[in-house]
Amino acid sequence: MRNRVGALALAVVFVACGKSNPKKQPDAAAMPDAARVCTNVTPGMLDAFGYQPMGMPPNAFWGAPLTGTLADGNPLTYQFEIYGGIEPSLVGTFDLSMGNQANYMTCAVCVRAFDNDAMGNLVKQFYQLAGTVTLTEDPLAAGHLVGSVTGLELQEVNVDMTTFASTPVPNGACATLGSFSVDHDKVPNAWTCSHAAFQDGTTCDCKCGGTTFTGLYDPDCDLKNPPVNGCTTGQGCFKDGCVNRPANQTCQTATPVVVNATGITGTTIGANEKYNAGLEGAACVGAPVPGPDAVYSVVMTAATQYTVTLSGLDATYDGAIALVGPDAGTPGSVCDANPIATCVKGADAMAAGGNETFSFTPTTTGTYFVLVTSALPFQSGGLGDNAGTYTIAVTSP
Repeated sequence: MRNRVGALALAVVFVACGKSNPKKQPDAAAMPDAARVCTNVTPGMLDAFGYQPMGMPPNAFWGAPLTGTLADGNPLTYQFEIYGGIEPSLVGTFDLSMGNQANYMTCAVCVRAFDNDAMGNLVKQFYQLAGTVTLTEDPLAAGHLVGSVTGLELQEVNVDMTTFASTPVPNGACATLGSFSVDHDKVPNAWTCSHAAFQDGTTCDCKCGGTTFTGLYDPDCDLKNPPVNGCTTGQGCFKDGCVNRPANQTCQTATPVVVNATGITGTTIGANEKYNAGLEGAACVGAPVPGPDAVYSVVMTAATQYTVTLSGLDATYDGAIALVGPDAGTPGSVCDANPIATCVKGADAMAAGGNETFSFTPTTTGTYFVLVTSALPFQSGGLGDNAGTYTIAVTSP
């Protein structure tokens, strides 16, 4: 099953979706009931919602508010969803009622709309019923949606969250958007820096108009330890704001932990991603952990049981912990092997906000390192953002 990620509303609050492998479907978008009259709505200013040319599958989203209601008073939004790997080409004219485009499960050129209540909850959703879209260039290759829409009609549907097949709602609502042109690059309207700097594949450009949940931060900030523009030396970019990197990002700068002392509050916000390879084994964390790292050192005595606990995590932070050691030779060098060869225990059992813990009885006395990390890569403001604050403690009977 392919994963698709779509914007649920103009606020650019993304929801994760899945779509089955593309295949021809019957024209499932049945005509609306003869007695039903579609509501005329007018598209507003287009905006870019997301651009993932290397996604699985490649995808891009643009959307806008709609002027008009469906008699329930709720605001309406619509969006274009473009998916690669389905049609031989994304340049040309696409009949939205035929072939792959006839069902949300298989579409490459998709138009959806959403009727949300005042709390942002989805009341109704719509999928294309009629019309054509002509694209003059490939939106995924160019990072640019440009073309024309003719005779666009949408009908109320239900979408199966397993197969993502769209099924018309009997006697459901419908909306007519008519004919209009589209022309927008991959850069969100709220971006305040150079368009060329947005998602250029090299540098994280900070403080350019992004906010915590809108996804308007520079996607380049999701790269592994990218150079950062807009911040000072020693700072990283987090949720489109400059933050000081924590001092204990490496085993050489680890913060000491006293066994049975009060837990230490720490953070991975702004930290680099350094330790990952070697931690994914079953004897350690059991999964890749390429997130940002903070490190703590603890002296352990052979034949004594210790319990390491990560608690008090931010609700959106899905933390993980790993124990590496004992140290030997140059202080902290045990962590510098690539892959790390001496991870002796780890934990990543809980979801975001959940505590992580493990117990371990060493056979060798020495200095060990607790790595606080995460199973998802550091992202500076999007859904995958996986850094946060926590409390770390080591106890022993």
